[in-house]
Amino acid sequence: MLQVRRRDPEQWAYYYIRDKATQWKQARTGVSREQGSYDAPDAEALRNFRRAIYAGDVDAAKRLYLRLLAYGYTAQRFEAGIKASEPLGDLSTKDGSRKAFVEGLSPYDHKMLDKAQVYEMRLSRLKLDARRIFPIEIKGYPAASKRMTEVFRDSPRLPELEEKVIQNAR
Repeated sequence: MLQVRRRDPEQWAYYYIRDKATQWKQARTGVSREQGSYDAPDAEALRNFRRAIYAGDVDAAKRLYLRLLAYGYTAQRFEAGIKASEPLGDLSTKDGSRKAFVEGLSPYDHKMLDKAQVYEMRLSRLKLDARRIFPIEIKGYPAASKRMTEVFRDSPRLPELEEKVIQNAR
């Protein structure tokens, strides 16, 4: 069966660079990515949620938003997930591996990295609004955080989400 998939050039570049970084990390360390982090159901829901927002698919975004709330997502966890999904998110800046990877890129790969970062920036538009649609985790007060999460599950911020999805589609 033949499948046709449409992606824009920045989206292709994003996956190209992520795959290249994963292969580079695996060749250097023997580890491709953190155990199960990419394949976890909540990580998949987060990726698909961001894609739905990018595509302007209100119904899918609402469905996935409710799933993320059921997984216990907070604004902080959502923002951390976005940070981890940066094109070079699997490469540490602290140990110099991100710098070494970038320095080893060919001119073509540098162009692909630039396009990948454009795509990630477009996907991350919701980042600034995470605290409007997800509960805030209160460090040191687990009962308050739990209660806040329950409040959001009981009364999800669907109008705010719908507004953001429609805004991004323009």
